[in-house]
Amino acid sequence: MLYIKINLIVFLLTVASVCAAPSGLLIIPTADVLDRGIASKCIACSKPDADNTETAFQLQFGLLSGIEIGYDVMDNGTSIGVWNIKSAIAWHEGTPIVALGIQNIRSGEDSQPYIVGCIPMGLGRLHAGFIDTEDHIRPMLGYDRSLSKHLTLQADYTAGDENAASIGLVIHLRNNLELAAGYIRNNSGASRDGYMFNLSWSPRMF
Repeated sequence: MLYIKINLIVFLLTVASVCAAPSGLLIIPTADVLDRGIASKCIACSKPDADNTETAFQLQFGLLSGIEIGYDVMDNGTSIGVWNIKSAIAWHEGTPIVALGIQNIRSGEDSQPYIVGCIPMGLGRLHAGFIDTEDHIRPMLGYDRSLSKHLTLQADYTAGDENAASIGLVIHLRNNLELAAGYIRNNSGASRDGYMFNLSWSPRMF
C-alpha cells in the first residue's frame, strides 16, 4: 500500500529538519512509524525570522515493519541534503508506542537523536520524549485529540531557546485530503513567532 503525501507549510521551526507529518505532530516526532510500502512526499516553506526564508523537500518511506527512513533537501541559498531514520521499539496491540530516531544526519553536521513514547488517553494521546539539539538533551511533550470525525487538535513543545511550542487543528477532508493550521510560539524572544498551513493528500495507489 503506497501513499503520497504533499504538505505545504508556510512557517516551520528551523530546528525541525523534517516535516512533522505524517509520523509526527506539528513540530515534534511521535512514536508513529510509516507502514511498510507507504511513502510520503513533503514540500515545506519556512520563515524562521525576518531575514531568512527556507524551502525543504522531503521523501519519507516505510522501509520495513516498524522502520521508516527519509531524505530532506533544504534550500536556504545552498542545497543541503539530510537523512533521518526512525524505528519503533515497543508496541501495544500492534501500534508503536515507543520509537528511537535520528534526524539531521549529514556529514559535518550534528545529528539529532531522540526517543519518544505515546500514551493513549481516551480520544487523545500524550507524547513525551527527549531530543539532542544544540548539544543539549531537551525534553519534548505533545498531545493530539480527536474532536470529531473531521477535526483533530494537536499541540507540542520542546524545551530550549532554540526550540518552540505549537498548537493547531487538523481538518480531515474527503478523498484523503487533510488541512492543518497551527501557531508557532518560539521559546526565545529573539525569534519571531510564526504560523503553519499544512495541506496533505494521501491517495491509495495499490
